[in-house]
Amino acid sequence: YYGNHEFLSAAADEGTAVAGIIAAMPGVAKGIKGISDQVELMLIRAVPSSGDAYDKDIALAIRYAVEQGADIINISFGKYMLDNPKWIDDAIAYAEKHDVLIVHSAGDSYRDTDKDPYFPVKQGQGGKRAFTNMITVGASDMEGNPYINSNYGAGSVDVFAPGVQLYTTVRGDNYRKVTGTKIAAPVVTGIAAMLKSYYPSLKASRIKDILVRTARQMPSATVPFPHDPTNSEGAPTGGYDQLCVSGGIIDAVAAVKLAGEIGK
Repeated sequence: YYGNHEFLSAAADEGTAVAGIIAAMPGVAKGIKGISDQVELMLIRAVPSSGDAYDKDIALAIRYAVEQGADIINISFGKYMLDNPKWIDDAIAYAEKHDVLIVHSAGDSYRDTDKDPYFPVKQGQGGKRAFTNMITVGASDMEGNPYINSNYGAGSVDVFAPGVQLYTTVRGDNYRKVTGTKIAAPVVTGIAAMLKSYYPSLKASRIKDILVRTARQMPSATVPFPHDPTNSEGAPTGGYDQLCVSGGIIDAVAAVKLAGEIGK
C-alpha cells in the first residue's frame, strides 16, 4: 500500500525540532518556550528518511493540510529539481485560494536562488506570477549576519530569521541545538501564527506583507555573504538588500505592532 505510519525514524528529529520552535509549551518542554505556544499543530510526514521528497507526496501533503483547516503550512525542506512542477504549483495555488500561508526554508547550500531555484518557489505557474501566500526564509546567526550556508536571493528569498544554534525539541524526549534555514523557517511560522491568533481576519497575503515590511534593517551597511566555508578567499560582502526582498531580519515586535494597526 502507498505510504506508511512510521513517524519515529531518525528523520523525525527535524520535524520535532520545527514543532518545538513553533509551539513548545513552558512547563512541559524543559527550559524552552515556543514562539506561539497556544497554536495547534498538524504533523504531516511527507519526506522520506533519506533522499529527496516525491513531488506527489508534497503536493498531496499541502492539499491535505488545507483541507483539514490549516492556516499556515511550514515547509522546512526543498530540492533543486522537480519532476512534476505543475503538481506543486497547483497545490500552492490551492492553498492560496483557501487563504493558507506557506512558509518555506531557503535551503542550506550557500546558493543564489535567483539563479538556482530551490523548490518549491513563489514564482510559480511557469514564472507567470508570484504566489501571494508564500514566504521564503533564509537563516541568520547570533551576530545578525547571514548563516554561512544559507541560500539567499534578492528576489527569491523574502526575509532572514534566526537559524543558528537554536535550542529545541528532538525525538525521544530530548533537546538539542540545531542550525539551518529549516530552523529559521519555523521562527517565521511561529510569528505568523501569533499574528493570526491575535488578528484572525488577517489574510495570508497580508501576514506575508507585514512580516516583509517590518523586517529589521541591520545597522551595518555590509555583511559577509553566505559562501563555501572551504574557500580560502573568504566571503564577498554587501547589504541584506542584496540577499532578500525585505533587506533584513524578521522582527516579531514590529510585526505585531503593524498587525495591530491593520487588524483593528
